[in-house]
Amino acid sequence: MRINTAFFIFLFAPFFAQSISAQENSESITNEKKITGVIQKITINNQDVFDLNITEENNPLYRMLNKIHVNTRKDVIRSQLLFQSGDTYSKRIADETERLLRANRYLTNADIEVIPRNSQNIDLKVNTQDAWTLNPGFSFGRGGGHNKTSISLREYNFLGSGTRIGLRYKSDIDRDSTTFQLSDNNLIGSRYSLIFDFANNSDGNKYLFNLKKPFYSLNTRDSHGISVANQTSIESLYSLGAVDGQFTYSSKNLDVYKAFSNGLNSGWAKRYLVGLTLDDNEYSTNSISNPLDSALLPGRRRHSYPYLGIEFVEDNFIEEKNFDNIGLVEDRHIGSKIHAKIGYASKNIDATSNAWFVEAGYNNSLIAVKDKSLLFTSLLTGRFEKDQKNSIKLNINTRYDVRLSTKRLMHLEMDAIIGQNLDINNRPYLGGDNKLRGYPARYQTGNSRIVFTIEQRYFTDWYPFRIARIGGAIFMDIGKTWDDNNFKTPQMGWLKNAGFGLRIANSRSEVGRVLHIDIAYPLDGSSDLDKLQLLIDAKKGF
Repeated sequence: MRINTAFFIFLFAPFFAQSISAQENSESITNEKKITGVIQKITINNQDVFDLNITEENNPLYRMLNKIHVNTRKDVIRSQLLFQSGDTYSKRIADETERLLRANRYLTNADIEVIPRNSQNIDLKVNTQDAWTLNPGFSFGRGGGHNKTSISLREYNFLGSGTRIGLRYKSDIDRDSTTFQLSDNNLIGSRYSLIFDFANNSDGNKYLFNLKKPFYSLNTRDSHGISVANQTSIESLYSLGAVDGQFTYSSKNLDVYKAFSNGLNSGWAKRYLVGLTLDDNEYSTNSISNPLDSALLPGRRRHSYPYLGIEFVEDNFIEEKNFDNIGLVEDRHIGSKIHAKIGYASKNIDATSNAWFVEAGYNNSLIAVKDKSLLFTSLLTGRFEKDQKNSIKLNINTRYDVRLSTKRLMHLEMDAIIGQNLDINNRPYLGGDNKLRGYPARYQTGNSRIVFTIEQRYFTDWYPFRIARIGGAIFMDIGKTWDDNNFKTPQMGWLKNAGFGLRIANSRSEVGRVLHIDIAYPLDGSSDLDKLQLLIDAKKGF
């Protein structure tokens, strides 16, 4: 598959998607009793982690945990509401507020209850339930023949403020790292978001500082922010699961932006963006015991450039259960989202080359009805220098889900990365840690990759100790990589595996995380492959 063909698909998919999605969605619209009135009193009803009104949760241990846990402060929840007393009630705004609250990892659920006063006035009751947010622990994972372990102490809701703070030691296939994390989506009760990460690694260090005021709602009129990132590391290239060479990599990135919008109009939010980026990357083989051929390294690449962007977001959301999680309300955007960004770097202004930087993406539901959905997402990025296209990368993901019953979901997915002249540290891998579960980690690589997944998902009512929900899956993965002219790594063609797994969704802490325990059998590959792969990992979703 050539990049030009992929770009053609990317270019015309939106028009195909809109025609089908509009037809299907029109059939799924339901009429609801319209509630009107002016909002008078707003009550915050934040419940404990365990509901003592439920017999199974009313025991000495859970009562003690409720007492130890510091609930989210009411002012923290109130600061996130998109309405206030005196506003005219809007169900759309109430639904969006519920989604905003449910996005917090320190809440397991959120819903807004309307209490009529009279024909002209109403009260609102904001019901939320806290998650257990203090997580000291040890975790172990295995994927593609490699182990990863971590020891951590994290608090996702420090003193009920919504602030996340944590310290973690992690060891995996790439490196050992000790990381300090601090973040808050509503800094000091404001609409500002802060992320600060610092990692001291066995091969270098990494830090990130990000402060921004995002488009927190569809009707938000402005956004701005600054991001600073720095990294030094030793990177490895793999072939058939083994290290094929290493290089040192360092990067510095600064991004400052300002965006504005007219808010939500006729079901769409249109946003405009202007920003400035400094991107500095350096590659070498200094002090490397297993160096990669230096001829394959690009040396230093530095670009400073302004950019412009535009984004369209359609107001179209639904609530699901037993889709990508077990038992939790899942908010899914099934409308269109389109964005594009372009910038230009000049050698006359602190750049190693003249280059255009391009980014464009399109997401939509091709089908979204009661028992089935077809979702399409795409992202195209690239750097154009003189007559050469560099780091051209098209990501396409299509998933088709059919609900066979309340307890069974058939999941079909195609995930593709189509690249051209990709940067050496941005090449896609295929293996036990990259969607092909029956093979060693990073077993195949190239400029392009495609993976098909067929998965029968099972959701049960088993809720042991009312802490974790249980599910399972039977799956088959089929994938390949191609186009590896520069590195000459062996290409094995189409690879397949089959397997089954257990899913354990924690409903009290680490909200949205699901423990995967999979056993997978490779059906192709070299004769020295292990005939059984065990994978244990915590992921976001099923």
